[in-house]
Amino acid sequence: MADKFTVSIYVAIRDGFYTGSFNPGQLVFDPETTGGGEGGGLHNVTVDESVIDFGNLTRPGLYVIHNLDTTYSVEVGSETAPGTAGEMVSKDVIPPGRAILGYVAENAVFRAKVVGSGSVEPTVRINVQVWEY
Repeated sequence: MADKFTVSIYVAIRDGFYTGSFNPGQLVFDPETTGGGEGGGLHNVTVDESVIDFGNLTRPGLYVIHNLDTTYSVEVGSETAPGTAGEMVSKDVIPPGRAILGYVAENAVFRAKVVGSGSVEPTVRINVQVWEY
């Protein structure tokens, strides 16, 4: 039997007079039938845009990016056009110690950079853990 992983999601919103919830249940993914990737690894991120390459994926799959820093956030995004050196198009900001989960095309390339609430020293380097399946 192949390795599988399960994602459980429950979203509840309570804001003043509005209350709503959404519970799609559990999503089970099999690496053999999703992206075919093999984990990922540590990526060193700086204030300049660093590349996060999903080259291990042989078909569309899932990714998790975990910010391992305790001080700075990481902004992640995509290239303006695949294979170009254009400015990053922001997708998400990962707070310190948090992670994001998403779906990505095979051979996708993301960019990441360190961001903070104030100015960030240009010498700051942090690690993010990336998994791709």
